[in-house]
Amino acid sequence: MEDIRPDWLKSLAEKTWNLELIISGAATYLASYLPEITDNAFYYFLDNFVRSTDHRNFSMAFLAYSFMKMIAYLLPVTFVVHFAMRAFWASLVGVHTVFPLGIQYDKIPGQKAFAKKVYEKHYGTLANYILRLDRLCNQVFGFAFTIVFFGIGLSVIYFLTFVFTAVVKPLFPRYYDIVTTILLVVVVGSTLLTQLTLNKIKEEDYPRLYPFLAKFILFVPQLLFPFIYAPLNYLNMVFSSNVNKFRYYAVLFFVGILIFVGVIGILINVRMSVDKRDLDLVPQQFWGKNENRYNARSHSYEDQLPEKTRPNSVMLPSEMATGPLLKVFVTYPKSLDEVLGKYCSLPTLSDSMPKMRRRIVLDSLRSDCFSKMLYVSVNDSVYQSHEWVFQRHTATGVLGVMTYLPTSHFKTGKNVLTIQLPTLSRKDSMQTYGEVPFWFGRD
Repeated sequence: MEDIRPDWLKSLAEKTWNLELIISGAATYLASYLPEITDNAFYYFLDNFVRSTDHRNFSMAFLAYSFMKMIAYLLPVTFVVHFAMRAFWASLVGVHTVFPLGIQYDKIPGQKAFAKKVYEKHYGTLANYILRLDRLCNQVFGFAFTIVFFGIGLSVIYFLTFVFTAVVKPLFPRYYDIVTTILLVVVVGSTLLTQLTLNKIKEEDYPRLYPFLAKFILFVPQLLFPFIYAPLNYLNMVFSSNVNKFRYYAVLFFVGILIFVGVIGILINVRMSVDKRDLDLVPQQFWGKNENRYNARSHSYEDQLPEKTRPNSVMLPSEMATGPLLKVFVTYPKSLDEVLGKYCSLPTLSDSMPKMRRRIVLDSLRSDCFSKMLYVSVNDSVYQSHEWVFQRHTATGVLGVMTYLPTSHFKTGKNVLTIQLPTLSRKDSMQTYGEVPFWFGRD
């Protein structure tokens, strides 16, 4: 294929491989933090903004998290592949410098003339292989940035969706579904109709309509992918117009299937995790499947909590307890406000009360609400006279409440701590917030 690039671009391309290595290495390092950042952002949203215990109302948030988590995994992998390929290319360039004649097929030892001829026809010269590898490295590098721009675009779309949901839905709850459906139909339908119309009409036949449609078909994508539509479209048009059509669509299909399978797997895992269940894909038939009194999970004990892992809803210092008191930590996500707000009401204090005094009184009432609403039991013993204090978990930063239980009624051996709270429908109907097994030994 004839190289029609200008001389300045050829010269620039010959000098950018070392810059590619630096960028790819730095991007790999930075992108390795993306899964953790995605987790922190999602669970911060879940803990501090989700007001309902029914997570079916936040399906879009779960889907957005799953998609962004898959992008966060795919991006560093792509940069690692490019870095390895470009490093291998650099080694071949060095080898070719040492051996400028490249592969001398007639001097390969231990091979017959027939094999040498086959190898020479199939592999060609080392210089051509280095050139092909260089072009492939450039394609992978461009594909990596395509993923970057695509991920940024999706982030903007999901962010706008969240804002629209948070603002419009509370204002017009009865018309929200209708409004969102109409907007979706208008945007998608008008875009498709404009695309089909532009393919059929001629500019000279419709001099007034054509400019409007041309501007519209550019405006909608820029609205959905602000700031990154132009670079993303440049990369997409370059790949689609230069790469073999079958190869181009095969790569898109493969990447699409990979992302789809990954998103579904992440979505299932996070939904089960939020529902206090683990996705245990183990072959053992009698292995426990649920988060209950028969499973000792590491995120239920502070001394076993893996680094950068979210604690369970109820957490103990250790799976083995001794001494006269046992510390209990209970997480406090925003969704608990739905239950607490229904059964606990804070009075309106006098404006004449000093500000500091008002804070102390309100905190006392809030703590008393937890004492009334959280039902604590160990085995068959119910603890009613206990007080909670607010605590931010040191290792994870998760908000919660903490108390100490006397161990005088614990039995030696296995015990089960259960935290329950009222349901939204009936105060006398209880739901289990968390269960943790532990073992007690007397000194």
